[in-house]
Amino acid sequence: MARAGPEGPVHGYSLLKGEQAGRLQSTRRRWRAGALLLLWAGALGSWQRDPRSLALEAFEKGDYAAARRHLERVLRQDPKEEVAHAMLGEIALAGQKPKVAVGHFRRAGKLLREDVRLQVLLGQALVGAGQPQEARRAVLAIRSEDPQALFQSGLVLAQAGDCASALERLERARGRHPEKAAVEFNLALCNHRTGRHREAVELLTGLARENAADAGVQSLLGDSLAALGKLEEAQVALERALALEQDDPRHHLALVALEIERENTERGLELVKRALERHPGEAELYGQRAILRSLGNQTRLAEADYRRALALEPEKEWLYTSLATLLAFEQDRLEEARKLLEGHRSGFRGYYVVYLYSELLRRLGEGTAAQRTMLEKSVQLNPKFAPARLNLARVYAAQGELARAREHLEATAALDPGDRRPFYELQQIYARLG
Repeated sequence: MARAGPEGPVHGYSLLKGEQAGRLQSTRRRWRAGALLLLWAGALGSWQRDPRSLALEAFEKGDYAAARRHLERVLRQDPKEEVAHAMLGEIALAGQKPKVAVGHFRRAGKLLREDVRLQVLLGQALVGAGQPQEARRAVLAIRSEDPQALFQSGLVLAQAGDCASALERLERARGRHPEKAAVEFNLALCNHRTGRHREAVELLTGLARENAADAGVQSLLGDSLAALGKLEEAQVALERALALEQDDPRHHLALVALEIERENTERGLELVKRALERHPGEAELYGQRAILRSLGNQTRLAEADYRRALALEPEKEWLYTSLATLLAFEQDRLEEARKLLEGHRSGFRGYYVVYLYSELLRRLGEGTAAQRTMLEKSVQLNPKFAPARLNLARVYAAQGELARAREHLEATAALDPGDRRPFYELQQIYARLG
């Protein structure tokens, strides 16, 4: 029975939702523009048609196109004008152009070094530009106890994948930030992502008590309860979320995922049927139906669903791994599975798909050089994934690199003490090493 790999499907949440995000955005705009007005106020004199004055006026009104035109005039007069670069950075960020924003923020010079708010915005832009490690470094360097700065920097750290550091910032903002619900929701989300599900449930239960009509709270509560094995309670919360937001496919996906966890194919298929009536173009629903059909040994129907899902969203990595796994159950379709992954390998980012590709190469009897490359990449992407480490150790042992083989076998044994294979193979390596 084929199931989704460890990297999908996942029910996601925004770090800020709807009304809360809007309020914080308007707060940030006032926060930035107020500071910039002070910086430029003394330079304007009595000539009110100065482009800086016009830029500030347009910026305050939210007319970013006009503000950008005036700021570009300012830079033609003085290419090193730091305030202009700072404002253009925020305009680019608001316009979903994070790489442009990064360039402007970094040219803000002394202003960037002294302004915590700009440093947070640089971190946000770096995340959007696909540089999460740079974002993390930039934000961790911020030293401020301002609750707004703590909250915003916590969000950036979470978006950069460092939920542990985000938790520390958000805890320090808690009780001092005016948006109590936003802080606690994001605390719960980071707790959930770091495996602290009991803490997440405690926070979310309090939020649900204060506002039972928040679908995001109910949905995350359901996922956290499911992670604790409280599947009945999880179902209640997820059904509440769906009742509140019928048009959000994520709530349908979460409920179906719960039935997959239970291996309840009949109810899961019924939920998918209802969801597809409302969301016929939702690729992940077809992917989930494929998993359910695989659980029921309906492999041909499952394959058709995976292919339909990929036709709708050809960039979904977990769909490729799931379909390849399904194909690989039949020995005479191993080459077909390999070609499926080979054709899209350049776009893959996860550790599991790389491992699966190496496993297909092994089963097809192809050279160990390619297997080694794939396994080394998988281990690099996720050092805690024991199957990749075990297979890599075997490749090293076969190539006579016994010290490396020993290192990975010892790591594998520590990761999964219940698996006796690495212990047995370690004895052989120790004997060969003398």
